[in-house]
Amino acid sequence: MTSPSDILKVDVSTHNITLKPGEEIKIEISVQRRADYDKGVFLDVLLQHLGSVIGNPLPPGVTIVPGKSKTLLGNGSKGFITLKAAPNAEPIENVPISVIANVSVNFVVKLHYSSLPIMISIKK
Repeated sequence: MTSPSDILKVDVSTHNITLKPGEEIKIEISVQRRADYDKGVFLDVLLQHLGSVIGNPLPPGVTIVPGKSKTLLGNGSKGFITLKAAPNAEPIENVPISVIANVSVNFVVKLHYSSLPIMISIKK
């Protein structure tokens, strides 16, 4: 038995996304915290460590739009990530991704909490 984790649940506004080339979509995110947890939380789709991308589950041609995303929650519980398909993005179906809520333990160690899968498709 362990005590409840810092993040109890990561909810997203959609679990199925279909983008056309050049199109953007905003994913609303809600984080349920343990009652006494008020530290910073960072939202992402990419797996990153010390500024380097270790894993990118996004389909080819799909990126996060930083200026249209609220990923640093501080002690809040709501944010969003905007995804964009490049104008030349090729069609693809049902690529699974998830939103990760990251909690820093110290400078180099983070705990990751995931939403349920989100399926992304690109259709012309």
